[in-house]
Amino acid sequence: MTPLRRHILVPACLAALALPAAAHAQATGGAQAGAPDPTLASASDGAVSVSTKAGGLVGVAKTFRGAIAPSDGGRIVTIERFDELSGQWAAIAHAAAAGDGSFAATWKPDRAGAQRVRARVESPDASAASAAPEVAITLFKRARATWYGPGFYGRKTACGQKLNRTLLGVAHKTRPCGTMVSFLYRGKTVTVPVIDRGPFKHGAKWDLTSAAAVALGFRTAATLGALQADSR
Repeated sequence: MTPLRRHILVPACLAALALPAAAHAQATGGAQAGAPDPTLASASDGAVSVSTKAGGLVGVAKTFRGAIAPSDGGRIVTIERFDELSGQWAAIAHAAAAGDGSFAATWKPDRAGAQRVRARVESPDASAASAAPEVAITLFKRARATWYGPGFYGRKTACGQKLNRTLLGVAHKTRPCGTMVSFLYRGKTVTVPVIDRGPFKHGAKWDLTSAAAVALGFRTAATLGALQADSR
């Protein structure tokens, strides 16, 4: 990829690139398309239930919803995150359960990566915390991205692959070839390798191949979530 290339950002062109799973399996040089991650992360221990979107963006409010026994209505539910450095759970949000036991707590994430979160009912019973249901979520950094492909098919990328309609990958100005990066867009996720250099326009940090854009339902320059696979 060179700074002289032009981006194609026409939705109609991208729609024509949608391919069945069998076609993606023929991709060479990049990752293979897989099923998107589940939209929701949910857990229950019978007494407490909690759910939230499996993915989220750093700095964007995230809501945890759930329920406890109606007889415990009015009690405080604490949302906690496990801190790997200290090996302890730390409170990140609180909510008072309604009369029917339902609750909703909001938290604004401050770091990216995979995280463990649980819901605990404030109670004098010491066993309550150990029974708190736990969910796993992944938080992404916000980034501007574009996509490319038409007009460049058949050419070799900066990392040596032959660009085609089924090649799943992404371009970045400096990340080493082969670096795995996960992207989140409107609830869908895809993990692909860095295969090219760019982008050079539209203030973007990432440039998805057309196949990767199709997997995300990504049609034009926009903000999405990005997370390098080994990020903590």
